[in-house]
Amino acid sequence: MSKSKEEILWQACTDGDLETVKKLADDPAVDVNWGDPILGRTSFYRACGHGRTSVVEYLMRNPRVHARKPLKDGTIPLFIASQEGHKEVVSLLLADPRVDPNTPTDIGVTPFFVACERGHTKVVSLLLADPRVDPEKPKNGGTTPFFIACQEGRKGVVALLLAYPKIDPNKPTIEQVTPFSIACENGHNEVVSVLLADPRIDLNNPDINQSTPLWFASQEGHLVVVQHMLASGREIDTRMKSTFNNTTAAEQGRVTGARTIKPANETEEDFQRRKTNSPLCRPNC
Repeated sequence: MSKSKEEILWQACTDGDLETVKKLADDPAVDVNWGDPILGRTSFYRACGHGRTSVVEYLMRNPRVHARKPLKDGTIPLFIASQEGHKEVVSLLLADPRVDPNTPTDIGVTPFFVACERGHTKVVSLLLADPRVDPEKPKNGGTTPFFIACQEGRKGVVALLLAYPKIDPNKPTIEQVTPFSIACENGHNEVVSVLLADPRIDLNNPDINQSTPLWFASQEGHLVVVQHMLASGREIDTRMKSTFNNTTAAEQGRVTGARTIKPANETEEDFQRRKTNSPLCRPNC
């Protein structure tokens, strides 16, 4: 079965075939906003998602092209460009007054949020420089862009956002889990170090179960994170009991430390010595 002109244009935009795009996009008989039957992705959307800068630039000059037509889930072209880290395409879209940079998907995820989640520092910087962008806008459920950057271990994005005055670095989720706590729980050592250096960060803020960041790090056996926290020189609460299992961070750490798996290249003697000397295993940590 032969393809329609709309389908050929769609593929040309995906591939970055500018000459074919010019021929078909300028044809008034071609529906330039046709979308595939699965998700509704338009030719313009495909060009944005694949970083085809020259195609995007050309199509944006066409008054018939819908520069912010969403998919069935609410995803707009700026979203996919931000998600994939296509800085040049993002820059072009932000310059178009038809594009609202805060447009969320059906679950409330904005282009800024997804750029933070994916760790695209250059795209995050571009979006932050746009006064229309709300850097604190959470997705449905309350998770903020800063939180998701900490959760995913995006050190560069975390450092960038900490320097932005409108960011609340302690804003928790609805379960009262803070960005610092999630970084500790996931063992993101570099992010934890960046957060520890910021005096605004509350290192002891517990969640709804009274589980502290140190408790989470201890629970997951993240030795390096615990060491960083205890060596930070800041006051760390080791004795708050988590109502999840009625243990303190110190107690939970000793249990978790005992379960640490011995690396294949480590002798049993060195393994036992490392566990014993770990802050997780010290009875008075």
